[in-house]
Amino acid sequence: MSGPAAALVVSLNNLSAAVGPLTRLGRPAVSAVAIRIWPSWARAGAICHVAPSALLPPLCALGRAVILCCRTDFVPLLQTTVQVLTSALASSPREGTPLLELAATIVEVFCDQPGFESAFSSLLDQIASHVLPVLSGCGVVENAELATVLLTLVDLYCKFIVPALLASSSFPSLLGLSTNVLSTCRAPEPVLAAAELLAGAAMKARRIGVTSTAAGSAKGNPEAVEALQQHMMHALSGPAGDALLRSLVSGLADTLPPAAVPRAADILCPLLHTHGWKPTLRAWAMAALTAVPMVDGVPDAATKEMVLNELCNLPDAVTANGIALDVVSRLRNVLNEFARVCRRMDSAQPFEVAAYHWKSM
Repeated sequence: MSGPAAALVVSLNNLSAAVGPLTRLGRPAVSAVAIRIWPSWARAGAICHVAPSALLPPLCALGRAVILCCRTDFVPLLQTTVQVLTSALASSPREGTPLLELAATIVEVFCDQPGFESAFSSLLDQIASHVLPVLSGCGVVENAELATVLLTLVDLYCKFIVPALLASSSFPSLLGLSTNVLSTCRAPEPVLAAAELLAGAAMKARRIGVTSTAAGSAKGNPEAVEALQQHMMHALSGPAGDALLRSLVSGLADTLPPAAVPRAADILCPLLHTHGWKPTLRAWAMAALTAVPMVDGVPDAATKEMVLNELCNLPDAVTANGIALDVVSRLRNVLNEFARVCRRMDSAQPFEVAAYHWKSM
């Protein structure tokens, strides 16, 4: 790293350290300082391609600290910030983890701002256009941290601004990435991030609170909220649903890290009784289970039949009062047992439970 780049890193770190003490003077004082320094911040962002691995972390740390201090007072600086973010990501996508963390902070702080949904959709599409090519093929394995942060960002969209997520042209590809991760990646962090996103999306296909922030511009409009649910259901059905079930079954048999095994039930339970899954569920499940190879008699036909029957006959876990946790637990126990059999584990050996936190819905 050159001398000027090293000096810039020091300056950015010093500014980040100064933001905390400034908060004691109140938000207006921090906002006034931010307006003064932001042109310099933007110029620093424009040259980050010179040494991205060194410059992007302190640049984004400063951006996040200022946004968290200023909150809505930062709105006039958002456009410049997003332009720097997307330009830097285009130049250095493999080093983009700090930029995606900055994007996540923007989503968390401004997700409930009226009229921002279109801008958030555009931001997600720009991010996806730069990061998805890096993660294609074996890219998730080679860039596990980047994949984790991207999937975590998409999950924030799913939790807080569903209309912006569904309006983005990249959403099907991002769902496809999440699905593929379940059966091709053994690193816990990206797999758990993918499972969190898919479990949340599955539940949003069944229920979005009419008064919840996640409904965005549809908040308070039952018909609009119903349309969002149908859109999400469509995104998770058809070939995408078939691929998701196949990936989960394959992952249970082999690739899912132990901590992620219990999450399969959280993803599947909201989907099994939907109109996009129910008519073809048996055919999908039979194909997915048939594709699991039998090695030295494991898994045998009886084990596969047990899973098939449970998937096809399980009561609906989504009720008028919320989630029937006993139904989720019932499916989780069957799928955990399937994973134990396929992996030749002692049935007494429990998987680490990382079940979906339904209250976040």
